Amino acid sequence: MYILGNGDVKVDWSSISDIGNFIAATLARPQDSKNKTLNFPSDTVSQNRIAEMLEEYSGKKVERVYVPMEEVHRVVEDPSLVPKEVTESSKIPV
Repeated sequence: MYILGNGDVKVDWSSISDIGNFIAATLARPQDSKNKTLNFPSDTVSQNRIAEMLEEYSGKKVERVYVPMEEVHRVVEDPSLVPKEVTESSKIPV
């Protein structure tokens, strides 16, 4: 599992079913969201905690590859630097 930085920063994670529920609720009460920026997090968890949960639920050790933020910034500027093993297995076009 590639972990950006030290992996301790918490980020929002969203499940598809939760997004569907949030959208339905928003459409039912448009006055609550008119002209507002909405965020639909299912949970707020660090990448390290995600790795721990994967280990807990699978019973298998998760290999962690920590990517320094300097490297992350380089890859954002030049996507051709994304490691081949990431681009070959990603469901997101890189």
